[in-house]
Amino acid sequence: SGNLIPEAYREHINQYWRIGKYSTPENDEIDILIVEVKNQSKLERARTTLRNFAINRLKEFEKEYSLIAFYSKEDQGADWRFSFIKMEHEASFDDKGKVKPKTDLTPAKRFPFLVGEHESAYTACKQP
Repeated sequence: SGNLIPEAYREHINQYWRIGKYSTPENDEIDILIVEVKNQSKLERARTTLRNFAINRLKEFEKEYSLIAFYSKEDQGADWRFSFIKMEHEASFDDKGKVKPKTDLTPAKRFPFLVGEHESAYTACKQP
């Protein structure tokens, strides 16, 4: 049945699973998830919401990276959206000169790819 979906994402997501993790040679861990969205249009048009779900999960579980495969049962999983989300931390100074930690996220447009039966997969194939 998957994991608990936060209230803010329930109209977009049916369920999700953490299917594993990958450890890089630098010992960074990347969570690998599969997320079932409510319908095909959510896969194609709800990119910001899906990205925000990924960010929420990273923060909740204190993770830095996640590779997520989104799909819909509506097309029997013929098309998928893969997203790589990365947290970036830096320090900045506030008005009083105190150091404030700041968290940035990789831009939503930068690492998501639609792949599958109805997609060309050109962008995903051209990535380094």
